[in-house]
Amino acid sequence: GGEWAKANVLFGKLLAKNLPADPKSRREVHRYMAEQYGILGQHANAAESLKQVRALGDDFTTLHSLVMRMY
Repeated sequence: GGEWAKANVLFGKLLAKNLPADPKSRREVHRYMAEQYGILGQHANAAESLKQVRALGDDFTTLHSLVMRMY
């Protein structure tokens, strides 16, 4: 579990620096973070990351991730 947590710390630092700059890539970073939080059992953090994903726009991958997190 430590590698998932380290990755989310790194992703958080990137997002704090407004990186990546384009919305599609930022959405993917938030989606990866949501998946990793889910693996770690941090469901509140996963939900918050998915809110950020949706704020940047829905697409098939986003909606699929949302449905899969429900199961």
